[in-house]
Amino acid sequence: MVSFIVSSYLGGIEAVMADPQASMLLNLIVTVAVWPFIGGVEMMGVQHAVGIKTDIKMTFSFLSRASWVVLCALFTSVLISIGFKLYVLPGIFLAVTLSLTVPLVIEKKMSPMKAIVLSIQTLRFKFFPIFYLYFVLLLSLVVLFMPLAFLLESGFAPLGIIVLIFGVSFLAPLFYNVKGILYREIFGISLATNKPITGTSGSDHSNVDKQSSDTDDTFSA
Repeated sequence: MVSFIVSSYLGGIEAVMADPQASMLLNLIVTVAVWPFIGGVEMMGVQHAVGIKTDIKMTFSFLSRASWVVLCALFTSVLISIGFKLYVLPGIFLAVTLSLTVPLVIEKKMSPMKAIVLSIQTLRFKFFPIFYLYFVLLLSLVVLFMPLAFLLESGFAPLGIIVLIFGVSFLAPLFYNVKGILYREIFGISLATNKPITGTSGSDHSNVDKQSSDTDDTFSA
């Protein structure tokens, strides 16, 4: 919705796609407007992974870290884009290994650069299991679009739209819950209590604690 509104002011989607500067501006505006709330959604998945009851109001609960979330989203977006422009495989690698940076910025109160470095250092050893998991979720999304694609030219197009909306309403929460579980198991969580809640990767948690303890109070805004 934000992309559509902004692109309409920039001359339409086709004009934006044809102009690299307009496309960059659109990406910047959408990132600033949307990612503080996506960060809240990601943290809902993290909290749900440790059994904390969540509700839609939590989308707005982490806006105190909004500036760092936006910077983190911009940095990761640039790195992933460069990876895809160089070769496809580096882009895929960065997309996977940078997928948990935002929770690190919010929950561990890390700076964007520290979160990016730690995420790559940790997730590079778990790349293939996480990639397969994300691939299954992406494949599920593609399957949800198939009824709409087949019925688009017919009178049953509304049925395809209903199937898509119904499926996405389950798949989107599942995606963020999966990310929350991954974060819990890989980095550990200390949101619920003052004591850290950890998963199975003990060595990773000690590394995270060391990194987060080095984070200056400057990064708490």
